[in-house]
Amino acid sequence: MRRLIVPLAITAALTAAGIGCSSESDPGQGLAGGATGKGGSSNVGVGGGTAATGATGVGGSVMVGMGGGTGSGATSGSSGSAGSGTAGSAGACTGTTATGEKGDGAVVLFLVDTSRSMADPPGGSGMGGGGMSKMALTQTALNSAFMTLDPSLNVGLVFFPHVPANTMPCFDATVEVPIAPLAAAQLTQLTTQVNGVNADGSTPTHDAFAFAVETLRATAAQGDKYIVLITDGEPSYTLGCVGTGVPGQMLDNQPLIDAAGAAFTADGIKTFVVGSPGSENARSSLSAMARLGGTGPAGCMDTGMPEYCHFDMTQNTADFSTSLAAALGQISAQIPVDCAFDLPRPPTGMTLDLNQIDITVTNDDGTKTAIGRDPAGDCATDGWVYVGNPPTGVQLCGTLCDSVNAQSAPAIEVKYGCGQRVNPPR
Repeated sequence: MRRLIVPLAITAALTAAGIGCSSESDPGQGLAGGATGKGGSSNVGVGGGTAATGATGVGGSVMVGMGGGTGSGATSGSSGSAGSGTAGSAGACTGTTATGEKGDGAVVLFLVDTSRSMADPPGGSGMGGGGMSKMALTQTALNSAFMTLDPSLNVGLVFFPHVPANTMPCFDATVEVPIAPLAAAQLTQLTTQVNGVNADGSTPTHDAFAFAVETLRATAAQGDKYIVLITDGEPSYTLGCVGTGVPGQMLDNQPLIDAAGAAFTADGIKTFVVGSPGSENARSSLSAMARLGGTGPAGCMDTGMPEYCHFDMTQNTADFSTSLAAALGQISAQIPVDCAFDLPRPPTGMTLDLNQIDITVTNDDGTKTAIGRDPAGDCATDGWVYVGNPPTGVQLCGTLCDSVNAQSAPAIEVKYGCGQRVNPPR
């Protein structure tokens, strides 16, 4: 999770300067300037400003103060005023300190299956699918998606296998479009490569995925890292090009699933998975890759009940290109690229109550704007959405994010609540 992202040359600090819950009798401790004061929350000046005096906490708050200068915190400031530390609502409390800073755009590597079966129509060769090939439909959807991606992203592209069938090695370990900011030249390279690719070869998914992980590990581009895997079938080789390359061998996919989990837990690389028509027999393993790769929606199951954890396109043969474009749009919306910041950690023994999150923006003229939650949760409208599963942060969406970025020194206040006390580890 990146920290608060604004197009200003500053470092911001998210501070909840006190610990005081309605379920506790102890007063909260507030930081102000460099002095300690009794009270609820207090603000910390950032960018060379002076710290404000302590203020009484109201349900706990995190203040993001962004100044145009350099420095972090005041050089002097008055101590916090005395207060009771009483929370503003039942179960609400202030949190501990979390740190935010100007963020970097995310890094997205598209890993696209171009195996021979992609030359078939979505309904399958000889199965009445008709129409354009899955490769042609994927090309259209990808080019459309590239045009809608946020320009702050760093994007790269890898095809697999990108070698003829029965060729060894079974995968051409080459980055077709090296990772770079999504400027006009990068867009041209991406669309040129996508338009020029031909479907051929088998499906060495594990070798391709391992190469994608290494590519992201090696990149100098900063920001959260993502792999977007698009494939239309089961792997026909295991790692190291072991196998015949013939589809339907019932290979052990657990090592590939584990690799997606390891990329997420060890390197923070998240994996989105799109299963194109033809991947029916691989749905459970593709779902497991997305789930362990950190992108499965809440409640998803590898059995598909109530839904798979990946984007299952196998039932969308009639309108595959439109469905794929929509799936890529949903993936794009889940990659926080602007106005995203971490939720603070609650006091020890407490859990954040995600139903008690209120966000307010203080504008340059001092007016305050309350921000509502985006009801659909897809960042398609102005508001805020949770980032992560389970949520680890929030992101401002749409024109709201643009208006906040247009401020010279905006401030974002997040009021949050805490749930029941949890038992400490034994």
